[in-house]
Amino acid sequence: MCLEVHLCHQFLKMEKIIYSLYDDASYNIAILDTIIIVPNDKVGYNGIEFTYPEYKDKIISLNNKQSTEYKTSMSKLSFMPKILIDYNTIKPGLYCSSVDLLDKFSLFGAISINSDEDLDVFLNFEYNKFSPTIYANLFWVTRHQSNSEYYYNNKGLILDNINLNYNLTFLLFSGELGARYRYKNYKFWLDYSYSNYREHINQHISQDTQDGSLDFYGDVAFDYYRGHTLSLTSEYSKKERKILANILPRKGFFRKIKLVYEWNDFMDGFAINEEYSTFGANFQSNNTFRMLLDLNKNYTPLDNYTIGSTLSLQLGWISNPDIDDFFYFFGGGERGLKGYTFYEESLTGPTKIILSNTTRVPIFTNKNYKFLSFDIQNLVAGIAFQCGAAPDIRTIHDFVDSDIWDYKFSLNMAISIK
Repeated sequence: MCLEVHLCHQFLKMEKIIYSLYDDASYNIAILDTIIIVPNDKVGYNGIEFTYPEYKDKIISLNNKQSTEYKTSMSKLSFMPKILIDYNTIKPGLYCSSVDLLDKFSLFGAISINSDEDLDVFLNFEYNKFSPTIYANLFWVTRHQSNSEYYYNNKGLILDNINLNYNLTFLLFSGELGARYRYKNYKFWLDYSYSNYREHINQHISQDTQDGSLDFYGDVAFDYYRGHTLSLTSEYSKKERKILANILPRKGFFRKIKLVYEWNDFMDGFAINEEYSTFGANFQSNNTFRMLLDLNKNYTPLDNYTIGSTLSLQLGWISNPDIDDFFYFFGGGERGLKGYTFYEESLTGPTKIILSNTTRVPIFTNKNYKFLSFDIQNLVAGIAFQCGAAPDIRTIHDFVDSDIWDYKFSLNMAISIK
């Protein structure tokens, strides 16, 4: 400490300034060689008189009015355009948001639509005035699809003079109401949700005859899924707090447990309603209890503090394995085994097991490289190995039955940039 004071005193005698300069992702000691003294009358304000564009009068004294209790005041609704490329279509849209000035209430939504009139709508409300936080989510999705095929008779022969043309519209709605609470490193969610999936079929049958063409049109709409769910989620996270922890985690633990009970009504063909004597979709009960478990452990292999690895385990279990496979786990896709489609048949089942290990190696850190309009300060490369299965486990003996275990493997490489 005495040495630092002595050095600063020497610099002051030399009319130089020593200071801390943040540059190239690090702090450095810098020296200002030339000192220009600014006269006191050129620094600060002349008196306390201020003029603001929205006020005609100058503010020359303190405001002694009594304070009033704050009332919720929402900001103006703001919009931000977006554009997506989804299943080979361009889907433009908008984001919208409005928040309370003290973040006690927030509104956030988005809408997108493409040339096929496929619509994606999302709306989120959050009320943070109390503990826990209350929130609601609304989802509305529509999809359109067309299909054409020839007619098959009762002997399985194709009648090429009869064409069947279908225009299908799927309308998916889901609403969620929940509460979120946080205590230290724990987070808890209690959610209720309702879902309704509906299908609309517009059919055109064209038959070529010797006298010309005969056209028949039909139109029908029906619900094919109605469901209620009640879920409780617990999350615990304790991770290393360092500047690169988000792209190069090396220490920490994450655990997430979700318990769900589902009341599912799923369509099983068409039938006559005995109570109302109407013809429509016949629903079957597919109620089940569902459990999901996610575990992540970050560690440094071989005591190497520059390399980080993450070992993760995903488990899923359904208490009623006889439900329709519409409600099974799907172990492929982005959140499952990468390299497989979401609907990979061998990764679809009443049980889900996915084991992953990702090792990340820093290429460079604490640098500053400019590329176009981007500043790249950290670059990390990683390799991930995954193994997964979706066995139909019903009894304890099924754990050792090799016939129901169909493992899939995946090897992926990725680069993280910050």
